[in-house]
Amino acid sequence: MKSIGNAYKLQKRCRAALLVSLLPLATLFPVFFKVALPDGMRHIWAIFNIGSALTGLTLSAVFVKRAEGRNAVSILALIVSAALVLLMLGITALALVLNPRLS
Repeated sequence: MKSIGNAYKLQKRCRAALLVSLLPLATLFPVFFKVALPDGMRHIWAIFNIGSALTGLTLSAVFVKRAEGRNAVSILALIVSAALVLLMLGITALALVLNPRLS
């Protein structure tokens, strides 16, 4: 009975990792509704996105590393988080290359 409870908790944590991984996609909602955010709010949103992507990547990597936590949800969370982190790193690198004042 104890292992069923642990498996259920692990599955809930894997779902939480997937949810945290998908949170940066919430940035698209203001774009779809054509809402312009002030500069301060955009900075807060960007920091939240970076933190969420890194947290999702860390959580999902921990679950995928453990054999009992390796399931489709945790692998999907890892793929989504890694893609978002790579996208953010690529955008940062592109900004540094295109803007000589930043480098």
